[in-house]
Amino acid sequence: MLRLRRQFKPLFRIEKPSGKTLIAFDYAIKFLLRDKSWYEIVEDCISSLLESAGYGPVKITKRWIGPSKKDLLSLPEDVKHEIGYALYQAQLSKQPENTKILKGFHGADVIEILVDDRAGTYRSVYTIRFSKAIFVLHVFQKKSKSGIATPKKDIDLIKSRLKLAEAAFNEKYLKRG
Repeated sequence: MLRLRRQFKPLFRIEKPSGKTLIAFDYAIKFLLRDKSWYEIVEDCISSLLESAGYGPVKITKRWIGPSKKDLLSLPEDVKHEIGYALYQAQLSKQPENTKILKGFHGADVIEILVDDRAGTYRSVYTIRFSKAIFVLHVFQKKSKSGIATPKKDIDLIKSRLKLAEAAFNEKYLKRG
């Protein structure tokens, strides 16, 4: 494990602007997390680094795009809790078990939470494309009984909300004066 820590150490930067310790993650970490087999190794390295610095788990901000929060609140209680817990795990930089990478978005940064219930199949889509926040893009009940593919109407909506999330991220985090 020590060898792995040395291997990953250059991928982190610990800075102290205005007396506060911050940890910035490099794009190399994001690249490694695209392959789930590396996830536990990277998570262990990050956790060890944070523990040695005296920090607990780092929670990433969650932002809602469009009516996704209202849509989540309208779902059955069990589904709401399962999706909510998966989003909480994502905020802690963990990979929730009931997720898969949504295809058609050029990478592994748009993720779909899948929840089956007696009333049907429910999905929530979020992105980890942006370093300081996860953006919940869409929450919906999958109504199609033929196939497991996400309907084109929902894919188009997710793509448009991803553009809104990018604009929101740029406005909040990149354009500070």
